[in-house]
Amino acid sequence: MTDLIEGRDWAHFAGAKPTRSGVRITRPDRRITQQDGSGGQPNPPVNLRRPRLAFRGDIRIEARLTRLDGTDAYLRLYGETPVVYDEWRQERRGVRIGVAGGRVRFDRWDGDSDKPAMTRTFGKGFGQDVRLAVEVRGNRLVLEADGHIVGTVPGRDVFGHGRIWFGADTQGSGDGWTLGELRAVPLSRGRLSVRDAPGLKVPRSTDALRDLAADLQHPIRLGTALAAGPLIPQHLGQRLLLADGGPQEELGRTDHPAHPLRSSSPDPTTLGACHHDGNQIPTSDGETTSSTTFTPTWCSSPNIGVRSSTTTC
Repeated sequence: MTDLIEGRDWAHFAGAKPTRSGVRITRPDRRITQQDGSGGQPNPPVNLRRPRLAFRGDIRIEARLTRLDGTDAYLRLYGETPVVYDEWRQERRGVRIGVAGGRVRFDRWDGDSDKPAMTRTFGKGFGQDVRLAVEVRGNRLVLEADGHIVGTVPGRDVFGHGRIWFGADTQGSGDGWTLGELRAVPLSRGRLSVRDAPGLKVPRSTDALRDLAADLQHPIRLGTALAAGPLIPQHLGQRLLLADGGPQEELGRTDHPAHPLRSSSPDPTTLGACHHDGNQIPTSDGETTSSTTFTPTWCSSPNIGVRSSTTTC
């Protein structure tokens, strides 16, 4: 059995605080608004930093949820990280299980809508401290609460890629809840491993545009702002952007998903990177989560030559 809390990084997960009794979850109440400030689609965080599961076959996820004041508590298991396009969050495949109003609630997203494709409630009278479990058995999900099976639902291949990212959410007027335990164990001939997020530190390219421009007779300082979130699940983008012009320091909070090209992540962390082929690189504009495209001034200058070539966007 693999412990997914002890020795793992939950400090960078929005709304979470590691304590001796577990990870205290409070509601950051992040919402996606329209450009005029209206609307309010929920935008709960995903722990992209770590831990993440890679598995084959059947597995079992166990969690202990301790609610302090009747708060509705949910654990999210993402088969695919959500994507934020401008003023809309696309929920891809994944499930949510938790306790609301003394009942176990289960939601499943199939990747076709931001609304759950399935919602079920089970049992009643569950107390403040509840042990939940989800077993992935082929294309079925077996749900348990306090050691008893409460339901079996179709899996619809939500974990078909053999990966699980974790998230947590809080609803209601309470002060939060504590994730006291989170464990994973393979079943039968299943296998699993815990993958940490890649370090956002890669070797520098020797011909990055930033370096070439700095070596000109009249040096030009180049840079691009980029939301850090997309670099976690998108290894290719990480290598391309950081190796060709990014910084060498480690990043801080990267707990929100975003599309690799259209970033609406409310994560304020940005990188001083510059893509050497001259493509425009969008950036996040913060809490309003409306996507904007950042175009450095050098992109619109037709007369900047680097190695006898013209830099345009």
